[in-house]
Formats: sequence, structure tokens, C-alpha cells
Amino acid sequence: TARRLTATGIMGAVGTLGLLLTLDTIIARFGDHGNEASSELRHVMNAASKRMLQDHHLGIGWNNFALAFNPPFPYVEELHEWVLGRGMKIQEDAASPVVESHYWLLLAETGYQGFTTYMLVILMGLWRNFRALLTFRHGFVRSLSFGIAVACTLNYVQSTLERVLVQPRNLGLWIILLGVTARIESLRREAVLQKRLSPIATSPSP
Repeated sequence: TARRLTATGIMGAVGTLGLLLTLDTIIARFGDHGNEASSELRHVMNAASKRMLQDHHLGIGWNNFALAFNPPFPYVEELHEWVLGRGMKIQEDAASPVVESHYWLLLAETGYQGFTTYMLVILMGLWRNFRALLTFRHGFVRSLSFGIAVACTLNYVQSTLERVLVQPRNLGLWIILLGVTARIESLRREAVLQKRLSPIATSPSP
């Protein structure tokens, strides 16, 4: 219909505008493809996070990775060995980087219990959107649930390489989407309850 075509055109225009705004970043990412040094550094940072987790099962503390990954703590040795192995000089005055993987950052800072809690939260959100897809066969709520599920899944996958949900803007939007998901779940429960009560309301009285 004309209404759907118009809505699709507007969404396409908004998407194109968003693509143009992030085009420089995308081009830079493709230019970084095959960068062995970047790939190796990610493994080094993940290994350091794993070492922190092995030493502190409950985590080193929120926002403490940047502190623990600098002298005099031993975890920075992982980075120094890699730097020397590539024939470079260690810059004593330079601050060490923070691990890019959101999941390894959670494991290092909050331990097994923090990581498990986070996984339960994201899986619960995805499960609620999936159930909404099954309950609302047509209409806006079904489309909204599908969009939230896809957007969140993309962020969760990207979080293996980048701390996208640590950025305040992304974190705020993610929390809003979880709030919308909670509202959709309440609508789903109301719909299921009405469906169960409808045969009782329409049955003839004795």
C-alpha cells in the first residue's frame, strides 16, 4: 500500500543518512582489515584479562582494568612481551590500552558472577522479544520486537570485538530498548490472558 511504501521510504532515507554519517568509520575499518598487529594485540589483551580472572574470580573491581594493566601490576607483562617481540620500544610514560572485548572486560572486572548476570539479562531480553514474535502475528508490536531483537543481537556480536555498550550513548539507547522490551512483555501477557478468558466470556450461561 501507499502507506507502507511511504514508511519504507522514510526508513530507507533515515538509514542512508545514518550510513553517510558513519561512512568514514566504515572505510577506516575496511582499511584496517588484515592488520596483523591489531589482531595480535586483541589476543594479548584477552590473555591479560584471562590472567586477571584466574587471579581474582570475583573480578578486579569495576573500572579497575586500566589501573591493573599498568605497572606495578604484573598483568602488563603480557603487553610488554608482545611489544618487545615486534622489535618496538616500551614507552614507560604511555598508559596501556583497555581490552576491546566487552565480554573479557566484564570477566576481568566483575568476575564470573558479573558476567553470568549480564548474560542472563541479554538472553532474557532476546527471549521476551522472541515470545512476542510468536504471540503478535501481525502489527506494529511484532515488527518492533523483531527490530529490537536484531539490533541487540548485532550489538552483542560486535561486543566481542569492541566495547560498544560501554559508550554512554549506546548504553542509554540499549537501556531504553530493554525498557520497551519489558513493556512488550506486559502487553504479551495481557494478550495471552485475554485469549484464555475469551472462551469463558463467550460461553452461554447455564
